[in-house]
Amino acid sequence: MIACYIIYSQSIDTFYVGITQESIESRVAKHKAGTYGTHFTS
Repeated sequence: MIACYIIYSQSIDTFYVGITQESIESRVAKHKAGTYGTHFTS
């Protein structure tokens, strides 16, 4: 299942917007673990 997400980081006052084919929980866990480093697209 493909999901679109918007996550807000209160500590840096920034929104993260993305899509994923994995569960939202798994994607957030990978984000917190630094799996993707500082790479992003816009």
